[in-house]
Amino acid sequence: GLAIISEDDGMLVGNTSSSDMKLFLKAGVSLQTPVLDFFAEACRSSVHSMSPPVSPPKSPKSSTRSPTITCSDSDPLSKVIARFTKTKVHHMYIVDETKKPIGVITVRDICRLFSSEK
Repeated sequence: GLAIISEDDGMLVGNTSSSDMKLFLKAGVSLQTPVLDFFAEACRSSVHSMSPPVSPPKSPKSSTRSPTITCSDSDPLSKVIARFTKTKVHHMYIVDETKKPIGVITVRDICRLFSSEK
């Protein structure tokens, strides 16, 4: 996935995947478009062909956004695993106490932790 970080305050404002990017490009959105406008325009152009629909990240021009799944750097692993199970996402952003992103954890990272393959 691709995190979208605000230049103003360093906060995580959105998230997308390679599948989203393919859909956006099929919608004919220019790669020269500013990133937040890119997602907003792509979502408007292709929302009817997506399953499920993707909402653009929050921006001054947009009042909706896809949920961006996060965990705290102090969350126990059991809570992170439960959140992965509930949300069915494959990666989760780790945020500090100010909600700024500091890393990413994936389902694969957790599987490696419990497997003999390190």
